[in-house]
Amino acid sequence: MLGIIKKVGYLALVGVGVVVDYLLTSALAQIGIKSGMPNIFGLMVIIWLIINELISILENLGEIGVPMPPFLVSAIKTLKGKVDE
Repeated sequence: MLGIIKKVGYLALVGVGVVVDYLLTSALAQIGIKSGMPNIFGLMVIIWLIINELISILENLGEIGVPMPPFLVSAIKTLKGKVDE
């Protein structure tokens, strides 16, 4: 049940990002500025969620004892630190 709530929260976050994109694009169009990247916030939210899920999958694989190359372990630690910032 908790997983379903988490996924609904993810969907809501993506929705908020898309709404922010729409509002910014509309506001800029009203003052005569054409936006070069109209979907930047929605895209950033989606990329952030994908990176978080990948990190979670790799951490879980490590916890159950699946051998991972050292460069992947250090990449996970680096990504986790950057995403958490």
